[in-house]
Amino acid sequence: MSVSATASHRQAAGSPEGSQPDEAAAGSSSQASSRECGLGTEGSFRLPRKSNANAQPLSDAGPDGSKGQLPPIPPQQQQVPQPPRTKRAPRGRVRSAHQLHKPDEAGSSSQVSSTVSSSECGPGTAGSSRSSSSASSSSSSSSRHPGLASGRWVSTEATLGQLLVLFERREVFINRHTFPMASSRLQTDILRKLRLQSLLQQQQKQQAGVYEDDGQPEEATPAADQQLQHGNAEEVQLLRQLLEAYQQQGVRLLEKHSKDDQWCWILCNIIWLLGAARDALGSITPRQVQLLSGSTQQLAARPGAITCLSQVQRALQGMADGRVEVPTWRLVVLLQQAEYITRERPSGSAQQQLQHISYSMAAVRQLWLTARKADADVGGEVVGHWRDEQLLQLLELLADQAADRLLLTVPAVAAACVVKCLLACAQLGVLPRGLLDRLAEQQQRLLPVMDEQQVGNAAHALAMLGTTQQGPQLLEALWLKAVQLQQQPQTLQQQQRQRHLLKVLWATALLDERLHGRQVQEFVKNAFAAGPLWDTLEGYDLGVMYQVHLWLRDQKLGDGQGLAGSLKEQQLEQCRQRWKQQLQRLQQLQPAVSGSRGSWTQRQVAAAVRRLPSTVVEPGTVLEEEIVEDDACLTDIVCTSACGRQLVIEVDGPQHYRYRDQAPTGSTMYRNRALKARGYVLVVIRVSDWDKCSQELREQQLTDWIQQALQ
Repeated sequence: MSVSATASHRQAAGSPEGSQPDEAAAGSSSQASSRECGLGTEGSFRLPRKSNANAQPLSDAGPDGSKGQLPPIPPQQQQVPQPPRTKRAPRGRVRSAHQLHKPDEAGSSSQVSSTVSSSECGPGTAGSSRSSSSASSSSSSSSRHPGLASGRWVSTEATLGQLLVLFERREVFINRHTFPMASSRLQTDILRKLRLQSLLQQQQKQQAGVYEDDGQPEEATPAADQQLQHGNAEEVQLLRQLLEAYQQQGVRLLEKHSKDDQWCWILCNIIWLLGAARDALGSITPRQVQLLSGSTQQLAARPGAITCLSQVQRALQGMADGRVEVPTWRLVVLLQQAEYITRERPSGSAQQQLQHISYSMAAVRQLWLTARKADADVGGEVVGHWRDEQLLQLLELLADQAADRLLLTVPAVAAACVVKCLLACAQLGVLPRGLLDRLAEQQQRLLPVMDEQQVGNAAHALAMLGTTQQGPQLLEALWLKAVQLQQQPQTLQQQQRQRHLLKVLWATALLDERLHGRQVQEFVKNAFAAGPLWDTLEGYDLGVMYQVHLWLRDQKLGDGQGLAGSLKEQQLEQCRQRWKQQLQRLQQLQPAVSGSRGSWTQRQVAAAVRRLPSTVVEPGTVLEEEIVEDDACLTDIVCTSACGRQLVIEVDGPQHYRYRDQAPTGSTMYRNRALKARGYVLVVIRVSDWDKCSQELREQQLTDWIQQALQ
């Protein structure tokens, strides 16, 4: 199996689409997921307390000057006050809260409270009526927390130490209602800083040229983790203590609500938060790993408990962030429930549903990348199972559901979501016809709001999918948008994001759109060669540029010299060396990265070629995993025929072809063109065709295939 363009078309990213976080989409996801975190009430959640006109917000420092700690709780405050029985909240509305009280020097009490709006807390409906007292309370809460009026989650700036006290000393405050609020607080606020630091570390590794075969950096080593946590060691240590308390509370609530409808919410929040913690911190305790793995098993065992898409999204995101090795049958179970809910019991707005679908599909893509990395360690026994027909069919159905909701979603959110769905489908070889049709129809509405990263990722997906009916039209529109982004005045950050536009050039090469040959040369010359951005390009970008150079030169497009006229000789050599390094790394990983069936079949075919008579293949000329001239690509088997012609035998597994129509992917087409342009006789053997041959007839069938290719 060849992986000529495998390394090049993977994107350098810590997130599903690239190395730069999609801030707009991430913000939308955070808001959407937080709207469904376990409650369905309106207004703020707070326990009854004695009114005190002199109450002041709790500061980070106590009376003794210490931070993150609270003095012992007075006995009269240790018991949770009960609401008067004569005043009951309207039906359909639940009131709860958690507050920390401490006496100040004047004798008054201060508090730290977290307030959550009903639209962000999960299942349930708000009451239609409200008493005058509750309306007054809501009004005062909104004045203290302006975000309540806009329906967004608001919390006070509680320190890690105060939250730790809440978990360890105020156990009664952590119930099935406040647990999702605490999960959102930890996931979206506390871990965000560490996650951004992790992305920065990954970008530094990419600039140093350390890549996976998919263009993603390797996992952080222990030394890298220490460097990541350097400067905030106290915060990290406190956060780990907080996660330990969170784990204990989660186990307690799971046991208490094992037969409750809130059980699924608690379980999904545990997976969500522990996965994010493992991603941001680099590691979690063995008990937390066990709880994360066990929670995924429990959720897959009771898919009927899942009632909304937000639960599926949180679970899949936690599995992906936590690098959980998930069997494909568990993914099938979760995606089946998601597809059923989307089709039969949709809840929330169309925009929320689209966000949940897109982020769930992006998580599946990340799980696939994690499985492929683990595949190299076990000899290629994992990735082959991801070609499960039921799994691919569910992705296709979810993509169709996403397509139906594009028109009902604001353009900025729709553009971000459609790119995520396209990338997930393209990565697993699923052709989303409905989504491509809808994108082609709405391109004038969606493309104007796309940024550089989204334009590049959309082109990336088109390249991986290969030839499609909508491909030329969409690629032409992406080219116009790329040129527009390149020409308009930009900030320094926007200029640095222009590296994503290289994927448009790469898609042009893989799809063999020769009309853009001259335009590719001019774009490289104007955007990168003569500007200050060259030093900011990463190893992946330089490898992409070298592939584009080979395509231009092989097809004799433009001036026929590739990018030699657009780049300096030193720059072009730098591109070649980066691309060669990626091929050499793939050469060391092969054959495991191709999947169990492909790699095992490849070894069988190589052994059969060596047994062929000298009238077919010259003895002693059979080589495996060779890099061809010009460092164009990595091949499976290279040999010399009896007539003296060079043969390349490629053993292609199912990952080289799309689901359903079995058309070759974009990287497979690029490999075939590059080999033929260098004079090789290409023999492509599908794994399925090889398996159909009996053991006695395989050598004869192999001889027939070689002779047919030589004609």
